[in-house]
Amino acid sequence: MPILYATHTSPGYMDPPRLSADQVVCGPARPDRSDGDRVVSLQTALGSYDLAAVVDRLPAAQRPDLVVVRADATRRNRPGNLAGVQARRVLLIGDTHHGRAPIAGLIRYAKSEPFDLILLDYTRQHGHFFLEAGLRPVHWLPAFAIDPPPVTGLPEPRRGLTFLGQLGDHHRQRRLMIDRLIEAGLTPELFMAKGAAGQNLHAASTVAFNCSLNGDLNQRVIEVLAAGGCLLTDRLAPQAGLELLFEPGRHLRLYDGPEDLVSQAKALLADPAQAAAIAASGKARYDEAYSRGPVMAEFAALLEGRDGRPAHALARDPRCAKPAPVAPEALEARLALYQGLQELHRLEPALSVLFAGEADPDRVSDAVDLPRLAVSVEPGLGASAREAIGRLTAPGQVTTQAAEGRRWDVIVASSAWLAAAGGNAFLARRPRALALTDRLADPRAPGDAPAGFTPWRSFPGLLLSPELVPVARAKPD
Repeated sequence: MPILYATHTSPGYMDPPRLSADQVVCGPARPDRSDGDRVVSLQTALGSYDLAAVVDRLPAAQRPDLVVVRADATRRNRPGNLAGVQARRVLLIGDTHHGRAPIAGLIRYAKSEPFDLILLDYTRQHGHFFLEAGLRPVHWLPAFAIDPPPVTGLPEPRRGLTFLGQLGDHHRQRRLMIDRLIEAGLTPELFMAKGAAGQNLHAASTVAFNCSLNGDLNQRVIEVLAAGGCLLTDRLAPQAGLELLFEPGRHLRLYDGPEDLVSQAKALLADPAQAAAIAASGKARYDEAYSRGPVMAEFAALLEGRDGRPAHALARDPRCAKPAPVAPEALEARLALYQGLQELHRLEPALSVLFAGEADPDRVSDAVDLPRLAVSVEPGLGASAREAIGRLTAPGQVTTQAAEGRRWDVIVASSAWLAAAGGNAFLARRPRALALTDRLADPRAPGDAPAGFTPWRSFPGLLLSPELVPVARAKPD
């Protein structure tokens, strides 16, 4: 089947999976390239461009029956005029876990074009936002966007603890974990490698360490298990879906914070046989469920309008089972808060948030998928709101605490609640950041911020104390 795959990535970096022997790749970082009389790739404009015009550049025999558009928060690949393409049209949602307005921007794009199918790969936790925006059909298809190359002939593992990937400033939690491993004397070997070279490194390691950028089920999880490596990776929120795919302790190991990482790394390095058993079990699970055969079979089913595998059903997240789409302005207000919390979560190793007063269950349940964010409500919250929160979240994800019980990183409250709590006197000793619920619908509207607090330029739904302003000056990547 002729396929056109549109992506922002450059050759050699997050290359598209091979969906067909007759596949053309296009995008702003792809060169015009042919193999004889067959087109291999086409360069497009950066950002927005006319996809029908790109199709017109193809020979008649290569006109696609299927178009896959990979779009993410970078906005580098947002083709338009898909209505002018006579093919089925699939939107593959990329990164929505960092950057400016990543979810809201992709919802707007998804609504602007006639997609026949919308897929999430490694940010299952955001599926409910797309469904609440009224988009259909939306499915989670893990491991779809990656096709790791096979490991080439290697001897037994000859490395200890390894890490492969980026360590730039936007990967703050990853850098923190690496630093803690080094402090503990474990000296992880750090690599940047792509394709087969990366897979060989995973396979040659006793333990392959991973840390998500921001609570996402990143592609390294699939790569390490495909290579037959023993994966030690951070525990994600239940909403991310990692534990629906792989069983902790059997297929991989999960750690909770830097001290647990050090402890588990030491234990695995001291017991290479145990690490090898986990690696073998993880590889078998990958081969059975997430290699190209089963993934492509599920993709074919989704294209035909049939259900995917039960474990991948978004309805398993109660937030995806709400009865009707949300009013756009209400969803935009929730996203103004969530996307700010998400970016703060990327920057900080641990956070607390209090949803004060009559907390909105939707806002509370939005926040629980940020794994290092401790979410609380006040003791006086009404029974109906508590019942709704309990229905939408996993056990233990929301606790009850009084506003005066601690210093909070973020307080989400109405202006009336803040005034009753003591106004500026309360703010001087309690939160590092504040979100006023009556301003979230239009956070950029004129209005004075409480004394000492400044709207976050990139995420104006959050008002920052002087303590947090330097942290937030790091530009969203």
